[in-house]
Amino acid sequence: MRQKVFTLLVGLILASMLLTGCGVNKPNRPIVIIASDQPGPADPAENWTFGGAAYLPLVYESLYRFKGEKSPSLELGLAADFPKVSADGLVYTISLKPNLTFHDGSMLNADAVLYSYERIKALNKGANGITADWIASMQKVNDTAVSFTLKAPFADFPTTLGSVWGNYIVNPKVCKEHETDGDWGYAWLLDHDAGSGPYAMTSFDHASNTITLERYQEYWGKWKNAQAPDKAVIRWLSDSSQARLMLENGDADIVVNMPTTDYAAMQGKAGFVNYKAPSIMQYYLAMNGSDKPLDDVRVRQALQYSFNTDKVISDIFGGNLNKMTSAIGPGYTNIYNAALKYTYDLDKAKALLAEAGYADGLEVTVNVMGFWPNDKAVLEFWQADLAKIGVRLIIQEIDGGTWGDAWWNCTATTARNIGQMSAMAVGADYPSAWELLAQVYPVPRLGGGKCSVVYLDNPAINEAFKKLETTTNTAERKAIFDGLLDTIAQDAATIWVGQGMDLVTRRDVVKGYSYSFAMGGNYVPLTEISLSK
Repeated sequence: MRQKVFTLLVGLILASMLLTGCGVNKPNRPIVIIASDQPGPADPAENWTFGGAAYLPLVYESLYRFKGEKSPSLELGLAADFPKVSADGLVYTISLKPNLTFHDGSMLNADAVLYSYERIKALNKGANGITADWIASMQKVNDTAVSFTLKAPFADFPTTLGSVWGNYIVNPKVCKEHETDGDWGYAWLLDHDAGSGPYAMTSFDHASNTITLERYQEYWGKWKNAQAPDKAVIRWLSDSSQARLMLENGDADIVVNMPTTDYAAMQGKAGFVNYKAPSIMQYYLAMNGSDKPLDDVRVRQALQYSFNTDKVISDIFGGNLNKMTSAIGPGYTNIYNAALKYTYDLDKAKALLAEAGYADGLEVTVNVMGFWPNDKAVLEFWQADLAKIGVRLIIQEIDGGTWGDAWWNCTATTARNIGQMSAMAVGADYPSAWELLAQVYPVPRLGGGKCSVVYLDNPAINEAFKKLETTTNTAERKAIFDGLLDTIAQDAATIWVGQGMDLVTRRDVVKGYSYSFAMGGNYVPLTEISLSK
């Protein structure tokens, strides 16, 4: 009898250890992640950086979330089901899962959802335009359901709710307790959290750009993986060249987007796993069609034929760039190959220039702002090819912030002042082709600007975007997208340099890692992984 009691007690102790994540094989150390970009502000109503995806989705939660390495799908988060939409396409009613709680034990209910979106709108910082700007009013249906009434029918509204930015639900009680001068708790949230996620942010060392997350044991969603790390240390390095050494020395477990030469050096190295995937970012050379000579489509098409995409990808990016067959790369919805594709053909380029009246050559200036890696090397490579057909390319380095302010505030009459060409990087806030392309091509562009990135005012493109904004029928959307992507290709206003790649290297002691297209390489699914030692 004593032996049976002893055996039962041992079993209970072991079960308890597993349930609390203290299994015998679990290393007693934090996982260390070296993220890319910057952490950005920790208040989720403001953060709009790729680096923010390293920690915000683990600390805070939203109604929905996109999941998947490729062609991600919208999945339930805090919501109990997908929105019920009124016949006029204006009212979206959403029910919440039962027994949701924040880190302090407060209930996460309809009041918290309404407060969070009201807070996003009121603060009007960064990420507010993703979802909140489309909402005209919000109502509490009951304690576990809310409704959003839109300003106008918007086909992409359900997908905006899955964006990793601008949708997090914060704890009203905590925010109100730490409110200063009506700031909705903003100053306090730059160093603290008010979330409901599986991890709590226990420190944010701004001096070293280091964030510490600790497992929240009473997480409402339960802990299905007992071996998930109890603590994570996420760092953003001022010098990315340190990342490889830290990984090799065991001072880091995962590194995101280390320099491509270092990434290449880690290929096949024992004890490490290398992974790359097309990212949400697209790299373009955008042409200002409001000014000569780029107002002539033949000149734009000539420049397209002069760009050796295959050589750029293989020689300058080392293969770490995805070739695009239309204006947007794989992973997004509604991706169709454009009928017209520009191959590298200097003879055709020269003939088009002659046809446009530039047989004796011309001069074009391109802005470089450091928006994507290797941009200057790419342009210097292209510069040599252009010289062969009589085109002088002037590479002009300017501050990205200065350029961005000028572009954001430009009008049709001031567009010429922004420059003839610009090396652009554009990414969507959620995996929607409409949302990404709407930042680049139509007038007015997404956000209300009077200039598109390419400074063209093409009626066919503008009309297609208007239709897509309200069209929900799948077959109709495909037909519109097919025509739009072909028109964009014919218009030739952007050279598709390629789709960015996220490069992730991890020590092989990290098990269960998966990539998220919608959140990018900085997001590590801590609840799903484990450390073997």
